[in-house]
Amino acid sequence: MLHLQLIAVPAAVLAVATAAAQQPAEPAAVVPSVPGYQSAFESYEAYKEQPTGSWVESNGTVRRIGGWRAYANEAQGKAAPATVPSSAPAAPGPHQGQRR
Repeated sequence: MLHLQLIAVPAAVLAVATAAAQQPAEPAAVVPSVPGYQSAFESYEAYKEQPTGSWVESNGTVRRIGGWRAYANEAQGKAAPATVPSSAPAAPGPHQGQRR
């Protein structure tokens, strides 16, 4: 019997509160309409496989535009260099020509 009372009392309070909330304080007052439900997945687009090119061509393109530095400059909003750097280093490396 106690279990029934523990359930019935909150249910009655909820019913009274809901009925009171649905009636405006002034019967002649204009009640704004509640916007309809809109799902977060309404504009979802399923994954589509993207075509990929040859990795050899991709690497060649990166080499021609200046390597990772071109992408770093692009991310910072800097303009691309006017000349395309050559693939050969400008100065020999510190260990070139040395043999052990």
